[in-house]
Amino acid sequence: MALRPLPLLAIFCLLLTVGPFGTAPVRAGQQAVLQDGQAFLALVEADMAAGLLSAEESLLLRFQYGFAPEELPPRYTVDGFSPLRCATPLIAEYYSLRSRLSKDTVALIDNWLQPTAGKMVHLSPSGRFSLSYDTSGTNAVPLDDVDPANGIPDYVENVGLYFDWTWAVEVDSLTFAAPHLESGTYAISFESMQYYGYTTIVSPLSGSTRIVMHNTYVGFPGNEDPEGTVAGAAKVTAAHEFKHATQYMATRWNEGGWGELDATWIEDLVYDQVNDYYNYLTGESPLRQPETPLDGGAVTTGSYEDSVWQGWMTETFGVVIVQDFWARRVAFPAESVMESYRAVLNAQGVSLA
Repeated sequence: MALRPLPLLAIFCLLLTVGPFGTAPVRAGQQAVLQDGQAFLALVEADMAAGLLSAEESLLLRFQYGFAPEELPPRYTVDGFSPLRCATPLIAEYYSLRSRLSKDTVALIDNWLQPTAGKMVHLSPSGRFSLSYDTSGTNAVPLDDVDPANGIPDYVENVGLYFDWTWAVEVDSLTFAAPHLESGTYAISFESMQYYGYTTIVSPLSGSTRIVMHNTYVGFPGNEDPEGTVAGAAKVTAAHEFKHATQYMATRWNEGGWGELDATWIEDLVYDQVNDYYNYLTGESPLRQPETPLDGGAVTTGSYEDSVWQGWMTETFGVVIVQDFWARRVAFPAESVMESYRAVLNAQGVSLA
């Protein structure tokens, strides 16, 4: 990873630990290490609500959790490796706020989002995806090379195949917007981080994006893929992040948090056997809290746990209803997502209620 301006970050961590005037902030005595990433997010949210963190500090902490966890203040330290889901919503939030953030915060986050330029490059069989990877250092991929033994790590070759299949399903079969291919291919890279992966913007003008995958997927939550958890996590991340790329091409992520509902939904169409999303059908999921409105709850948008909503839609009316939803999003970008759902359901003779 590129060099980071540590002095500012050190000062930031000190302020969060001891308070702006050398006194401990509220609840600063709670220095027990947090259990997992969800506990970290809950603490950041609670501290922001209590006025202990500004929106900018909250944003910076969440980036730091994923890309520089060793530099977190003691209050926000998590016990061991605990990956969060997709970092794309965090990146979208950053770009929406970027013009209002301090220069120092922008410099830090831009630095974390710099492409991890792997020394080696592999072109997927379709020729559409260029996978940049390293075989040594922090971001190194697993080196097993037996199927076939051709000098390219099996992990990299497999990820290339996962993305080729994802394109075949999401673009060729389901006709969602094909991402712009910068320089003729779509860029994929690998990084050691506490996220499954993320999609970030290359050019708002052309709609081009690039995707970063985790470099190993070792230690991630279990799934039901017959080839194992690592393969399953990589497969659904490819499907999920590529859907974010099609979303950006269509509407420049105009849907806010709803994009996670859609990207999680597509995982089950592209890689039905993996079922990684079962890990997230908790909390405010329609399965656990059927009385909670789709646009209710803490975040007022659908998210991972609400992917079963579009699952119900497609099981009932066919995938065409989600295709119609995205066509409507392009035609009516100022419309709320709930109104778009209402319109496509009305076209099927069904009320949203």
